[in-house]
Amino acid sequence: MWECNCDCGNKTEVIQENLLNGHTKSCGCASSKYTMGERMKTHGMSNTRLYYVWKAMKARCSNPNVEQYPNYGGRGIFVCAEWMSSFDNFKEWALLNGYDSNAEFGKCTIDRINPDGNYEPSNCRWVDMKVQANNKRIKI
Repeated sequence: MWECNCDCGNKTEVIQENLLNGHTKSCGCASSKYTMGERMKTHGMSNTRLYYVWKAMKARCSNPNVEQYPNYGGRGIFVCAEWMSSFDNFKEWALLNGYDSNAEFGKCTIDRINPDGNYEPSNCRWVDMKVQANNKRIKI
């Protein structure tokens, strides 16, 4: 057994094996915060259209099991690190650059200005389906 000082200031005794394998990471304060909701706070937008756009964009560029992957990630199209790692970053960009959560279906879709470029702030915009349909890559 080891006596450990937790980051919160508490002292606790921990079995050596649990320290070595990473099982014990706090005195218990972290799990009590989790159950009290402090660590469960997120962006609160998991059920929104914008969140779905973000998840779908990431999936088609990074998941070979997604049907659209060959046309995106499979040909080298990626999501920038800023967006890939953070929905909040993507949301901030979207809201500052024309995303309309009240737009009718097909009236506010994410589009890459250069269809051969990545999903990144300098290459994306919000357009309707007509504009998007006219912005296709030329297949050879």
